[in-house]
Amino acid sequence: MDKRDKDVLRQEIRQKRNDLSGDARRSAGRAIHEKLHALPEYARAWTLMSYVSFGGEVGTLDLIRKSLAMARTVCVPRTKWKAGRIEAVQIFDPEEIDYSGFVPQPVDGKVVPPGEIEMVIVPGIVFDASGNRIGTGRGFYDRFLPLCRGVRVGLAFDLQVMPEEIPHEVTDARLDIIITETRVLRFRT
Repeated sequence: MDKRDKDVLRQEIRQKRNDLSGDARRSAGRAIHEKLHALPEYARAWTLMSYVSFGGEVGTLDLIRKSLAMARTVCVPRTKWKAGRIEAVQIFDPEEIDYSGFVPQPVDGKVVPPGEIEMVIVPGIVFDASGNRIGTGRGFYDRFLPLCRGVRVGLAFDLQVMPEEIPHEVTDARLDIIITETRVLRFRT
């Protein structure tokens, strides 16, 4: 499958994801969060990074709030557009997230070295049952994840996980766990 085919798959699944009703999205999100909170890896992860959801993504604001309430070190990504990378920025309150730009960003904060992050909650549009993911196509997480020692977790609605292997490159960073509303898929933990 070439880049054009990946773009078609990305567009198709994004549309299906966006077509979910608000009730279905909230119900699935609660089930996904329950499964995440039950993971032993989550119980051990005192420094975690989570994407800040927007659009049709699995919501992460409740996860961020709960992790902050547990006195965990919580980071959210700051996108360095010109450099083509993201960095983990510690926040202490969800109010420290700016939603006015293209993607939600931390207003300010201390940059946490990737090697200190014990769990990274990774966004994606399409996933497969082998731990591969297709994101927006810019490669920010593919460049960031190899720098992290922590477990890589993708949150997805069932409809985002393809039964067949999706196209991927050797430079695409694989996930360790994918959590949907009905299952937890484990790969390398």
